[in-house]
Amino acid sequence: MVHALEEIHRVLRPDGTLIDIHPFAEPPLVKVIQNNRILFAEPKREGDHEGIQSADRAVAEVLGRKLFVAERNRDFDFFSYASSVAELRDFWDSYNAFNESPKEVALLEYEDEVFARAEDVLRGSGEDAEAVIHERVGITRLTRVGR
Repeated sequence: MVHALEEIHRVLRPDGTLIDIHPFAEPPLVKVIQNNRILFAEPKREGDHEGIQSADRAVAEVLGRKLFVAERNRDFDFFSYASSVAELRDFWDSYNAFNESPKEVALLEYEDEVFARAEDVLRGSGEDAEAVIHERVGITRLTRVGR
């Protein structure tokens, strides 16, 4: 990832800006929401935590080398909504399609249980309930330094 940031530094104009957006290394939450009320919320636990931590380290390295200056940094909540748990799982699978890290059987079983519990709550909640994945995300404006 450092190489990619070095290449971005090379091709950006001297006053160019890079916007870095990536989720925190904490597990996203699987939720069921109805009329702004949270009916169910449990951590998903599966995700590309290693990749996220690698991205954090890469940004820290290029900042330390003064290739970029972090001008603004904010955190926000990112929600992915679906009308069914199956739709939410399909979305999550496509979202992580390029994550090739091996998945532990116990972790996959836990995830299946979380989604099954969410499905039970969703089915018993009426038509206006939604399945949601809730992630904490960071966004940083990085301005190029140097020639």
